[in-house]
Amino acid sequence: MNFQFLIESVVAQFKDEKVTKKTAEAIIRNIFDDMFLALKRGEKISIRRFGTFDVVTKKGRTYVEPRNQQKIVVGPTKYPKFIPSGILKEAVKGE
Repeated sequence: MNFQFLIESVVAQFKDEKVTKKTAEAIIRNIFDDMFLALKRGEKISIRRFGTFDVVTKKGRTYVEPRNQQKIVVGPTKYPKFIPSGILKEAVKGE
């Protein structure tokens, strides 16, 4: 599945309402843009029956560069994390 598939799926689903590809693309882009901005602000996104997107902070650490044995300190980093819902886990497991 890719972005184009989502657009075509929305158009097919709402063909009676005459949703165009351009409109479907704008709607889907808007949803993903809103999700992007919410995660950037550190907000949690919960979608029922699908899962939760959250921002997690990984603590800083020190590691040794193998080529020159120099110690390098890496500060804490933030990254997005997805936690699937129980319904999604069961659906995938049930295949």
